[in-house]
Amino acid sequence: LKVAKKHSSIDKPAKLQIDEDEHKYYVFDISRVELSKYIICMNDVSKYNERIVELENKASIDELTSCYNKNTISDYCKYWLEIKDFGLIVLDVDKFKNINDTYGHFIGDCILSDLSDLVKSHLHSDDLIGRFGGEEFIIAINTSVENLESIANRIRVLIELKEFIYDDIKLSITASLGCTYCSSGQDFDELFKVADEALYEAKNTGRNRVVFKR
Repeated sequence: LKVAKKHSSIDKPAKLQIDEDEHKYYVFDISRVELSKYIICMNDVSKYNERIVELENKASIDELTSCYNKNTISDYCKYWLEIKDFGLIVLDVDKFKNINDTYGHFIGDCILSDLSDLVKSHLHSDDLIGRFGGEEFIIAINTSVENLESIANRIRVLIELKEFIYDDIKLSITASLGCTYCSSGQDFDELFKVADEALYEAKNTGRNRVVFKR
C-alpha cells in the first residue's frame, strides 16, 4: 500500500526489476473497498516512461557528438560549482573551417563525432564533456589544480596523433585548449570567460597548445 501510494502518479512511476536484465515501470490505482481493505491495480507505463527518457535525453544531448549540449554542460558546471572544485577546459579544433571548405561538412561532422568519442574514451566516468557550439567543446575534469594542465596536454596529444580516415581521405588535425581551475562558489560565466581567453591565447600563439589561466 505504501508503494502504491508513493507511485500513484505518472510523474513518479515505480521502477521494478522483472529479471536480471529487465526493468519495468508501473503506476498504481488504489480503491478502498472496506475500512482496511484496498484494491490495487498495477499499470505498466514502461513504454511511456521510455519515451519520456528518450525525449529528456534528446533535449540534453548533442545529436551529432552524443556529448551534452551547451545548456546541459553549463548547468552541470554550475551545479558542480555549488559543491566542489574542478578543472575546466575549453577545446577548439584548429582551422576547422578549412576542413569544411576542402572536404565538405559531412567529413567535418564525422571528425567532430570521432573526436568526441576519442576524448570521451580517455576521460574518467565522472568527468563531463559537452559541445558548446560548432567545433568547440567544454570538458569538466575532477582533478587538482596541479594536474589540470598535464591532463589538457594529454588530450591535445591524443588528437594530434589520431589519424581520421574516411574512405580515401586521411586527415590529421590539431586542437587548442584553454583551461582554468574552478573553486566552489565561483561564477561559471566568469570562469568560462577566463578559460575562453586562455583558448584564444593558445590560438594566437601558434595553435595546437594548452594555455592555463587563473
